Amino acid sequence: MPDEIRGLAAAAVITQTLIELVSELIYIRAIPALLWRKM
Repeated sequence: MPDEIRGLAAAAVITQTLIELVSELIYIRAIPALLWRKM
């Protein structure tokens, strides 16, 4: 693989991982808030 493609692939993986981590944090905090609001 050329270096450019390798760099793009690495950046894509890192970006996706960060997005997943952030969305998981939001998910973990949002679900209990929604559950408490219903009670």
